[in-house]
Amino acid sequence: MNRIELKTLVLKNFKGIRDLTLNFNGVTNIYGENASGKTTINDAFRWLLFDKDSTDRKNFEIKTLDENNNVIHGLEHSVTGELSINGKIKVFKKIYKEKWQKRRQETESQFTGHETLYYINDVPVKASEYQVEISEIVDETIFKLITDPLYFSQTMKWQDRRTILLDMVGDLTTEQIFSYDNKLEELRELMDDSGIDKTKVKLSARKRKLNEEIKSLPYRIDECYKSIVELDFKELKDQLNKKIMKLGSVEEDLMYSLKENPLVIEKRNKLSGLRNQIRVIEDDIENDRMNVKRELSSKLRRHENQVYETNQVLIDKEKDLKRLYEREKILEQRIEDFRKQWDEKKAEQFIINENFECPTCHRKLDIEVIENKTKEMLDNFNKQKAKSLELINKQGKDAATEKKEVQNQIAVILKKIEELKTAIHNAEELVQQTKLEIEEFNNKVIEFPEKYYELKEEVDQLTNELNSINEKKDHTDELVRLKSELRKEIESINSMLHNEENNKKLLIRIDELKAKERELAQQIADLEKQESLCDKYIKTKVELLESRINSRFSYVRFKLFETQINGALVETCQPLINGVPFSDANNAAKYNAGIDIINALSEFYDISAPIFIDNREGINEILSTSAQIINLIVSHDKFLKVA
Repeated sequence: MNRIELKTLVLKNFKGIRDLTLNFNGVTNIYGENASGKTTINDAFRWLLFDKDSTDRKNFEIKTLDENNNVIHGLEHSVTGELSINGKIKVFKKIYKEKWQKRRQETESQFTGHETLYYINDVPVKASEYQVEISEIVDETIFKLITDPLYFSQTMKWQDRRTILLDMVGDLTTEQIFSYDNKLEELRELMDDSGIDKTKVKLSARKRKLNEEIKSLPYRIDECYKSIVELDFKELKDQLNKKIMKLGSVEEDLMYSLKENPLVIEKRNKLSGLRNQIRVIEDDIENDRMNVKRELSSKLRRHENQVYETNQVLIDKEKDLKRLYEREKILEQRIEDFRKQWDEKKAEQFIINENFECPTCHRKLDIEVIENKTKEMLDNFNKQKAKSLELINKQGKDAATEKKEVQNQIAVILKKIEELKTAIHNAEELVQQTKLEIEEFNNKVIEFPEKYYELKEEVDQLTNELNSINEKKDHTDELVRLKSELRKEIESINSMLHNEENNKKLLIRIDELKAKERELAQQIADLEKQESLCDKYIKTKVELLESRINSRFSYVRFKLFETQINGALVETCQPLINGVPFSDANNAAKYNAGIDIINALSEFYDISAPIFIDNREGINEILSTSAQIINLIVSHDKFLKVA
């Protein structure tokens, strides 16, 4: 592994430090009170390499200030660092200075700007050459990752953290995931070479298209029902045959009729007109009855469709309820498991199996040493036990919270199911009520207006007059009228019979649409099953990836996916310390987690560099690391002290 060690650092007029030389070892402790310049050491090292301070700022105040916070002009601000790179010493130096120029006929020099001078092993170089030399030693981003314990988990975006972790372990192949769970084999043909994400997108698009298509079918079915004309076609055909036969008979009788006189013709024409008026009244009443019948039939279809559509919604809600009950059962089992884990952990007792003797001479250790060692082991046991109980308790609470959310959803769906059942019951009652209305209407006696009876009476009177004048001529006139009526009635019946064929086509179309609805529902169910397999594939991949990544670390664990309430997975990259999110951990835990991460990253990038640990006084112990450690410790020392 490539190794970078800081041997010596010399600061002159850098920020608040006038002149300071520091020598570093494998572990170097720098003591000083607050604002004494400890962080300035880290700033100087970062500026020497990358023109930035320890907080990654490029524009920060390097110059030395006086007691009134005014810049002291004319000073050179420099940092010199002696580094061991794989055992080879290199010295880097940067000088930041003001540029002054004295123009002609002026007595004083004028400030014109700044310049930075660069040196490698005391040889002046260009800025570009200096930067190339540094970049060949270590990349700037990698340097931040392996020198700042908080950079990876606290400063870097979670997407970038996730990318680095996946680069460390490499992605999983489809074959590895299939071999882990044989039930996923069904996805092999479905996925082809497109990958799980594209497969999910394709399934989702197909399902969305099917849902849009199936959503329109009930309306199309209802339109077909509304277009059906309710008529007794058998009765109409019987009437048509009878009228055709009667028309033939009338036409035959007319062939033998005599020519009528004008008076008879006049009366017969009047009689024909009256009868036409009666027929108009009868037709109007019959049309009104047919309209009422059609309205009642349409009303019946609407209520029947309402029962059907509400039943479909009820079926969907019952599926949702079943899924939530299954999730609730899983959560109950998890809560019970956490409870058992907590009880088992709580019941654990501290047992000493240690043989306290000197590893060299095998002499028993002093009682005081044994007691101190025992106390230390007991303290560590209790701390670890407390952390484990806290983690189990938090996991149990999270599961209980999710269970409560699921139960709330169950309550909402149960209420909705009851509402749907009530709606179905009410719609079924409306169906029965409408059927009764139709039956009552069919049995209702037809009522004619007074005008109808007056016309009837006048017709009877004219008929009697004509009969008394000339029975034969009256008979001929009646035949003519009857022939005209029969032709109109035959034409009307033929027009109504045309609806029979149209009704058959509509019924066939309704059956086709219902079959299509069933087919689409089955296709959607098949797609949901395939989506479930995709989710299982992703969860399996998550488990395997998290296991491979976490095997690289001894202290910290990473959570790469979050499970939402609906069971869907969303990407994340959250570091956990004994189950506690990094952001919620104490400072000591954060730094130890950071060192654990640095150890893994150093191994991955094959390079180590000095690790700066700020506020080291608040950390009792740190994880072991092969990298150089520089501890910045707050003390009562007015001036910086190195030990």
